[in-house]
Amino acid sequence: MEEINEEEKYNMEKSNDYEETYDHIQPNYIETGGKKHRSNSESSSSSLEKEHNEGKFYEPKIDYPTHEDSSDSEEEGKNDEPEPNYTRKRTVEEKRVALSGYGIDIKVTDPQIKSGIIRKHVMYTVSGTDSVGGFHVQRRYKEFLALRKVLIIEWPGCCILQLPPKQAIGNLEPNFIESRRKLLEYFLKTLSKYNYLLISEEFQLFLRGPVNFHKQSIVSKSPNFIVIGNKYTKVFESYSAKTTNPEIELEIKQYLAYFQQGKGLLERLEKTCKISENSYNAIDQDTVTMIQGIKELSTFYISNPLDVPERNKEENPYGDLVIWCRNILLEVGGIVEVINRRADIEKYKSTLGMKIEGEKANIEKRKAGKKKIVQYFNKKSQEYYISRSENEINQLEETIRNIDVIINVSGTMILQDEIPEFKNKKLETLLTANEISIDILQKELTSIVKQLKELEKNI
Repeated sequence: MEEINEEEKYNMEKSNDYEETYDHIQPNYIETGGKKHRSNSESSSSSLEKEHNEGKFYEPKIDYPTHEDSSDSEEEGKNDEPEPNYTRKRTVEEKRVALSGYGIDIKVTDPQIKSGIIRKHVMYTVSGTDSVGGFHVQRRYKEFLALRKVLIIEWPGCCILQLPPKQAIGNLEPNFIESRRKLLEYFLKTLSKYNYLLISEEFQLFLRGPVNFHKQSIVSKSPNFIVIGNKYTKVFESYSAKTTNPEIELEIKQYLAYFQQGKGLLERLEKTCKISENSYNAIDQDTVTMIQGIKELSTFYISNPLDVPERNKEENPYGDLVIWCRNILLEVGGIVEVINRRADIEKYKSTLGMKIEGEKANIEKRKAGKKKIVQYFNKKSQEYYISRSENEINQLEETIRNIDVIINVSGTMILQDEIPEFKNKKLETLLTANEISIDILQKELTSIVKQLKELEKNI
């Protein structure tokens, strides 16, 4: 099939005949060896399992439509971005900043161990600046959990990345606290890049509200799909008009398998990086001990000990890769979770449809003169029960209509926003984390070589 060039594709998207639907192409998978192959369009769950067992890494592929106003906004955004500076190499610290260069100015700092009624806990300072102004609050881990819980309820179908799991043993150790602090900061910064979440009542209450956010009434609210659907129609106006179809649902299921496979690979990489991190620490300490031993031994042969200057110890480079793996695992977990929750909403919608059929059957019974036993005691008319069933049907149908809005918006966001963003940006951050590791390893090994040369010179 002849490929459409970028100009033709752009014209199609801008023409009046262009419909806001997804233009699917056949999925493809990537073998772990790096060779790309096309799969059959009639891929099934059994073929996915077969490909997984054969060591192939499955990846659906979709052509995503462009928003009606996206080209203009993208051009404006490009004009606002500063021209990249290629005249010098970025420092390690600049690269670290680039890893978190998104969202608003928000930081999680100054972890303090506090004594509670039963056990100790850690309080974190959350501070920063948004469009409203500055904020500075104290939050504990369970308040972050409460924020995520309420965002999932109030923004169903939106991807809310996961939080690091609870840990009962060792949760007050300095290394654990620092690792959690970084993950909590990543959680807030990632959420803050979505303006609809940032300005939401839930997020603003977390950033500026009183202590014990997890005890606020907003956290215990039950989902109201009619209210949420109306909100989505306004917030996601360009998305809500799009409708899902079996092909889109199949693609989402295929991506679910794709991310589940990727999660396993990330977990293995995290373990490898953690082993490397520990090995680096051991080698670093052993090198210090070895050089100190040589200096001490030199006094046995010469009157004056060898003069070897102290070397600058570099921060463990594998720590950045470990944090990168954990950050991405939280995002992958969030994407997998939102796809599964979307399926749960679909199931709930089906139960509402069954309730409607039940109410219609009740109306027919009332019209036929059949009564419930309770009617012989309360003396309410058949018309009363018919009217009540009709009102219930109207309420259920309105709920279903708004659930459809949520499902359509969610499908569009997953395929058009979350997956492209994840695949493009996360590869970029992985490369940056890898650059940091190379830079630090080079500095560390260079300093060791320098020390050994000093020893050789003195001998």
